[in-house]
Amino acid sequence: MSILLIYSIVMSVMMVQEPETLCSISARKALASPQISDTTLRQLAEIGDKLFPLYHELLTTDDTPKGQISRVLYILSLVKVNATEFAEVIAKRITNEDYGIKTSSIELLSKIGTPSQVPAVCIAMCDARNDVVLQSAKTLSTIGNRDALLAFEVWLKSSYHSKDGDLRIHVVKCQRELKARLDKEAADQKKAVPPKK
Repeated sequence: MSILLIYSIVMSVMMVQEPETLCSISARKALASPQISDTTLRQLAEIGDKLFPLYHELLTTDDTPKGQISRVLYILSLVKVNATEFAEVIAKRITNEDYGIKTSSIELLSKIGTPSQVPAVCIAMCDARNDVVLQSAKTLSTIGNRDALLAFEVWLKSSYHSKDGDLRIHVVKCQRELKARLDKEAADQKKAVPPKK
């Protein structure tokens, strides 16, 4: 029997017995490669939640290289299935010193976050870098609650970025978007409740 035939049989058996494990091993190797292509990352995103345990492991392990964390955040931004289970883990990444990881985490929370992550995003509003503040304001306008409105108010009354008029205009715009969304949700909720008799 040729070596190639033996290899294909072994692979067939492995795929029948443990396809997710084999897929996870391949994904782990691909994510570890610094030369991974955007096409490969998009293919991993198409696999969906089958690789969520691997992504969770990589995001919660302290010694995961920054490049792998960035790749996982990118994949999670592309998945077509609900990835809200990662929201808390990603909120903890906002405190990361790495600029790319911090901004990617904040941006991803705008897609999968809930009001539970508002405190972490509010803290990011105090960052010295404009891009972090810009993304934080956008995310708060998407996932924020009434507490986020208060955070906007405090930020605007503070001296943070007081000389950057464009940034302050952006923050006011996001604050107004959040208020409009919350007012609409409250009105819709009021309509849904039948009047008391």
